[in-house]
Amino acid sequence: MLDMLADAPVLHRGWRKWIASNLMNGVDPAKLVDRMVASGLDPEESREAIDLALSSPAIEAGTEIVRGMRKQRALQRALAQMQIQNGATQEVPRVEDPELFYRDYLWANRPVIVPGLMSDWPALNKWTPDFFVEQFGNEIIEVTADRESDKFFEDNFVRHRRAMTMRDYVQAIESGGASNDLYLVAKNGLLTNPAFASLRDDFTTPAGYLDTNCTAYDNARLWFGPGGTVTPLHHDGSNIFFGQVRGRKEIKLIAPCFLDYMYNDRTCFSQVDLLDIDFERFPLMREVAIQTAIVAPGDFILLPVGWWHWVRALEPSISLTFHNFHFTGGPVVWHHNT
Repeated sequence: MLDMLADAPVLHRGWRKWIASNLMNGVDPAKLVDRMVASGLDPEESREAIDLALSSPAIEAGTEIVRGMRKQRALQRALAQMQIQNGATQEVPRVEDPELFYRDYLWANRPVIVPGLMSDWPALNKWTPDFFVEQFGNEIIEVTADRESDKFFEDNFVRHRRAMTMRDYVQAIESGGASNDLYLVAKNGLLTNPAFASLRDDFTTPAGYLDTNCTAYDNARLWFGPGGTVTPLHHDGSNIFFGQVRGRKEIKLIAPCFLDYMYNDRTCFSQVDLLDIDFERFPLMREVAIQTAIVAPGDFILLPVGWWHWVRALEPSISLTFHNFHFTGGPVVWHHNT
C-alpha cells in the first residue's frame, strides 16, 4: 500500500502552472480534468485545483492579458497576409523629396531609398582604406574580432572587442579577402574617439531629412569593414537612416507584422540565417515577404522602427548611420526588453 502511494502522481507546482496556462488560454476546464485524471491524478483533487485556479484574481487578470495579446497577434497575422499578397519580392522604392519621405515612408513605417544626399560630401571620394592609413595609421582603434568563431557574436559583443592600430586593421581586412571575422562596427565608437574628430568635417547631416540642430556628439555612427561582413537578422528599437559611403551592401527587410514568424529567440535577434534558410526548422519563413535592396555609394536607406533587417557587405565598405529625425515629441522608440 505504501509503494502504491509512493507511485501515485502528485499535484505539484508544475501541474498548477499547467492549469493556469491552459485556463488563461481559454481551454475548457472539463478537458483539463479529463487530462489530469488520465495521467493518474485523483478526480476530486483535480477539480478542486481547477476551481481554486478559476477563483484566483491572478488567473482572471492573466486571462484578460492573454486575450488582448491574442487579438494583437491576430491583427499582426492579418497585416502579414496583406504583405504576402502584395508580393514577396517587391523592391524598396526610391524618393528624392523630404516631404514625401516623411509623409509616405517615415510616418507610414515603410523603408525607402534616398539617393543624392552625399553629393557634396568630401567623404564620398576621400574615405578610402589608404586615406585611413595615411591620416590615422598609428591611432589605436577598437574593432570586433573572431566573429566567425561565435554564432552569437552580436550578443557577445564585449568579448569580441579588440584594440589595434588603424594601419594593422586596414592591412588585415585588405589581405584577408571577403570575411565576417573582423569588423569595425557602430558599437566600437570610432567617431566618439577625439583622434578621429576631423572625420566629421567630411560629411554633413542631410537637411530636410534629419535635424541639423542636433548637437549630440554621437548622432552619427560609422561602420568600416571588408566585403563579406554580415549583420544577422534583427530589428532596431528606433528609426535608422543608413548611409552608404563606400562599397555596396545588400539589405533584406521584413515588415514588423511578421514578428510571430521570425523565431525571435532573444532580445532583437532572429534564429534564422537569411543566407541559408532552414525551412525544416523554420517553416513559417516560407510565408514571409522579404524585400531586398542594394545600396550603393551615395545612397541612404530608411530602416523603420520594428522592421527586421539583415545586412551583407558585397565589397569593402564604409557606412554611416543616423537617428536624429525631426520628431515633435522626441524620438519614437520601441521598448522591446522581452
